[in-house]
Amino acid sequence: MRSKIWLTLLALFAAALILGGGECEEVESECEWDGDCGENTSPVLSDMVYSVNGGAATTEIPEISRLGTIVFAASYADDQGNLEGGTVFLEDKTFGETYSTEITADLGCSSTESGSMWGYTLDGPTVSPAIGYHAVEMYFTDSCGYASNRLDAAFYVK
Repeated sequence: MRSKIWLTLLALFAAALILGGGECEEVESECEWDGDCGENTSPVLSDMVYSVNGGAATTEIPEISRLGTIVFAASYADDQGNLEGGTVFLEDKTFGETYSTEITADLGCSSTESGSMWGYTLDGPTVSPAIGYHAVEMYFTDSCGYASNRLDAAFYVK
């Protein structure tokens, strides 16, 4: 019971961070990337959370309809602050699909610095995921193509 309440609170907080901002704002960053990929390091992801149909995910494995929306978001850190121009990937290991979107905002060096998490929105009406259980991995690449660690997640389409 306690973990379900914690999961709900965490998901509500994440939904507010992800969906509440509307337009992206420029982040005043303490890190400055000089454009040299030779000194680049990979971004690091942690603490993935979900938002389902604009609200909190109330189960460990969220459920959506084929027309539903699920947001996967994670905290991030990138020493060079060069995630803008990179990509967010969501790989569906169950059905062999890979979804991706370009990172078009200056996210700064970390979610702590920017005040928000970042991730991928799987929009059912757009991608029409198959009915059933989906095991997925989310990861980022920065503008130099360096890939982050992968975070595992799962969801169910009914």
